Amino acid sequence: MENTGQPLQFATLAQSKTPASAAATPVTGAYFYNDQNNARTAVLGTSSEGIERTFQDNVRMKFAYDITDSLQAGFTLGYWHQKYNSDTQTFLRDANGNPVYSGRVNIGGYEYVLPAATFAPSMGSNENFLYGLSLRTHHDTGWNAEAVASYFDITQSLARTASSGVPGDGPGTLTDGSGSGWKALDLRATWTPVARSGMAAHALSFGYHYDNYFLDSVTYNTAAWRDGPGTSFANSFGGHTSAQAGYAQDAWRFLPRWAFTYGVRYENWNAYDGNRSLAGTTLAYGDASQSHWSPKASLSFDVTNELTLRASIGRAYRFPTVGELFQGQINGVSIVNNNPNLKPEDDLSKELTAEWAHGNGLYRFTLFQHRSRVPVHFRTVEKV
Repeated sequence: MENTGQPLQFATLAQSKTPASAAATPVTGAYFYNDQNNARTAVLGTSSEGIERTFQDNVRMKFAYDITDSLQAGFTLGYWHQKYNSDTQTFLRDANGNPVYSGRVNIGGYEYVLPAATFAPSMGSNENFLYGLSLRTHHDTGWNAEAVASYFDITQSLARTASSGVPGDGPGTLTDGSGSGWKALDLRATWTPVARSGMAAHALSFGYHYDNYFLDSVTYNTAAWRDGPGTSFANSFGGHTSAQAGYAQDAWRFLPRWAFTYGVRYENWNAYDGNRSLAGTTLAYGDASQSHWSPKASLSFDVTNELTLRASIGRAYRFPTVGELFQGQINGVSIVNNNPNLKPEDDLSKELTAEWAHGNGLYRFTLFQHRSRVPVHFRTVEKV
């Protein structure tokens, strides 16, 4: 896939009330508009994620082997490669028509200060591999089991950013995220009863889940941001999260037209080895751990062979990702763009549904309520 997108971010500054000094360069080309707070704002050009051009290659191969009539092994290989470049553009021109990228400028008699990195372009490349192994049985009734293991390997993750918007191959930064990734394991077992008209039946499900995510990103200063090597350490961030979960579910058809599905999931989540570093300074975070039960239940009634009514309720927890916790930047000794104190989202969902199968279509009407809470607890940050 090859794609060229429209600008997603623009360089803006609030309308200045400071009269321009003699040191400010008179420029033209700025646009003014009222922002979401109705404040007058100057648009100076495209910045950050400017006109981005992306090249992606995706390959997926799946293999399966029937060991016996009821036992199958599988292997999945996924490959994803991306290269991108984000070109910025300044709208500002001096009296001679030359582009202006930074410094003190005079727009309409008022002074504005443009940081050097206002129009800094960027580029990068990523290469990822996904490996998956599976082993499963397939019986029409009775017991079935499945085991799935996967590993996602970021073999290359390079992001290059210039220090200024001036064209050329000058100073900048090189961020290397190679070595990050995740691994997961899922074990499942199900019991499917023999269908018997008018008889109560239970369809059982059990399972175990494990995952481990790891983040390792280092940023270097470089004299040539487009293709130069890292020359000195700038900052780094990293950390791990892991989770283990077990669940059980029973789909019980206790009368010919009634079914009750109920289950519970238990999860234990941990975050550890979180850290931020810059030259001479390391900020380490204390470990965090959470455990929660997530119950659910659903009652359905087949009014007719075509119409089904169902009421459901369930609680679930979404735990913070390793990127949400630890991926960020260091500015001096302050930590920005991440929150290592995040706690899991607590979600409670309720639903009333009517489904009508008619002709070649399925019509569904649903009334639902979803409540999500995200408590935040601040824990001590240790400085080493």
